Amino acid sequence: MNNMKKVVLVADDEAVIRELLQRVLSDAGYEVILAESGEQAIEFARTVRIDLILLDINMPGMGGINALREISQNIPASRIIMLTAVNDPTVAKVVMDLGVVDYLTKPIDIVTLKKAIQTHLLFAA
Repeated sequence: MNNMKKVVLVADDEAVIRELLQRVLSDAGYEVILAESGEQAIEFARTVRIDLILLDINMPGMGGINALREISQNIPASRIIMLTAVNDPTVAKVVMDLGVVDYLTKPIDIVTLKKAIQTHLLFAA
């Protein structure tokens, strides 16, 4: 039995969101890594074993969609859930085509988020 904690990377430029998700996910038993930019998310994805990434779309510098492109090209097994304040079907289609496993809108419903993470981690290698 594998008792290693699942590792979730939270990439969001809003400190309050990062801190909330860190608290909620840590309490749920996950190891949480925080990134405040797309560039940081890519760096962590390249260097640390991560089971799932929560990636905000709108971040200064490299936004979530460009970070998603980079991660999905270089680390194809990554399971990524996009988080966004913009409920745009066109953007949702773009990111789904790039391989995200889910697309959740802010404000984040914590119960829905935890269920989505649990479900997608069941399929993680």
